[in-house]
Amino acid sequence: MTGGKLKDESVRATIRAEDDWEPIGPTPMPSVTDLRNWDLRLLDTYEPFYAPFCDLCCLCTYGKCDLTADRKGACGL
Repeated sequence: MTGGKLKDESVRATIRAEDDWEPIGPTPMPSVTDLRNWDLRLLDTYEPFYAPFCDLCCLCTYGKCDLTADRKGACGL
């Protein structure tokens, strides 16, 4: 056997797919209510940033506004 094949076999023998890579925490599958405190903490720490999907604003009744080149919409958004 060459050194590469021997090393490959030793790695395959050491790492198996059934092995857990890290211990499971207290809530492995948290629900929405479990994440509430974490969500509020993140919202207190970081200000939310809302970005449009496109360069048109469709949020108000004034109609669609072109927001390319840092323009503002008719309503001021």
